[in-house]
Amino acid sequence: MSWNSKTWSWVKKYFSVNPLSTDGMPVVGSFRTPAVASRPEKYVYPKSKASNISNNYYFQRDTRRNYPRLAVYTQKEVAGLLEGAAVNP
Repeated sequence: MSWNSKTWSWVKKYFSVNPLSTDGMPVVGSFRTPAVASRPEKYVYPKSKASNISNNYYFQRDTRRNYPRLAVYTQKEVAGLLEGAAVNP
């Protein structure tokens, strides 16, 4: 006989100090009803650029290793910058 049977609930009701206390077990039929996997609605796929399968490479979404691009200057460009001449990018 389990603790949740009618007999034990009667004993608990009449002989306990606090009859409103619970054992922490949820009542059958009230916990997660309906069940998680039995939801009636269909899953809606997110409409974002990351959810597209084609041309969705990881390196384009990777922000941890998204370092700034290195710039290479020649000696002529550096000399022009030091002298104050305008440099065409």
